Amino acid sequence: MEIDFLKYKNKLNCKKMLIVEFLGAPYSGKTYIRNDIEKYLLKSDKKFYTYKKFLLSHYSKIDNNFFHKFIFLFLNYKYKDDIKKNKKLNKNKPQYKNHLLRKYLNNRVKFIKFELFKSFKKNNTKFVKLILNFLNKIKINHNREHDLMRWFIDITISYELYKKIKIKNSLILDCEGFTHRLSSFMNKKYDESFINKYLKFAPVPDVLIYINENSSNCKKRIIKDNVTEDVKKYSGSVQKSSLISKKIFKKIKNRCPNVFVINSRSYNASVRKKILKSILIKN
Repeated sequence: MEIDFLKYKNKLNCKKMLIVEFLGAPYSGKTYIRNDIEKYLLKSDKKFYTYKKFLLSHYSKIDNNFFHKFIFLFLNYKYKDDIKKNKKLNKNKPQYKNHLLRKYLNNRVKFIKFELFKSFKKNNTKFVKLILNFLNKIKINHNREHDLMRWFIDITISYELYKKIKIKNSLILDCEGFTHRLSSFMNKKYDESFINKYLKFAPVPDVLIYINENSSNCKKRIIKDNVTEDVKKYSGSVQKSSLISKKIFKKIKNRCPNVFVINSRSYNASVRKKILKSILIKN
């Protein structure tokens, strides 16, 4: 069962970029379903990006510095979206870690991102203060704190960029957006007060796809994939992550214009068609 994209061509949302986000435990199937949706979006005239891809591909439009433009264009050329990955990467092997040029460029990008984040911070002081205070309060190792802050900076500056640049027939389609990152913050300790405050500031996705997969299935996939880093990181915390995602979903579902609750057993061609319609038709 496929969508007739020509039928909806005149109804595409051209005024704003839609945000489609996923929520669910690790290995619940977020990336698999996102890639499946992307495959069908290729048949439409929609342009779709992850937050990261949007930043890399459009930053050059707001910076007149030639060197900065080159850096982002180069990294965008190197960057591979999941939809283009026909073969799964072996995550047990480091990617580009010995590439000196890439390392240098990444360091420059960190500096540029920090400068961009200063602008976001100035206009969103309460949101940033909430994150910084929370990270200061919970006891986590330095690397984890660094990762959480880096993720937060990446999605906030990407979101700010998307608001500045108007692109017709475009959308963000990301498994690691604001909603999913909230569950990452809750990995150490569930804090309902923080969730309530976070959701007051974070952008609400136009379409939220909640993957309510059985945690035992997630564990089986982790074991089957046998990615050393993921086995170490997720195998003992999948059930906890699943519960946290469920609690977050209950708090945000009434705020999202379009919500889908699916899992590996319920996701089919009919559900895919409904999701695609919610993305393609102007609400």
